[in-house]
Amino acid sequence: QRNKNVVEVTKGLSPGDSVVVSGVLFVRPKQPLKVRAVKTLSELIK
Repeated sequence: QRNKNVVEVTKGLSPGDSVVVSGVLFVRPKQPLKVRAVKTLSELIK
């Protein structure tokens, strides 16, 4: 589900999976991603 500033992923993830939350429009299938920052869930919900 998505609201103005919040996205809730309710299924389809496993422990250790990552979610792209910025720059999504630049993501292309089978192309490498450059990870600039990794944040934990607790850092994101402060």
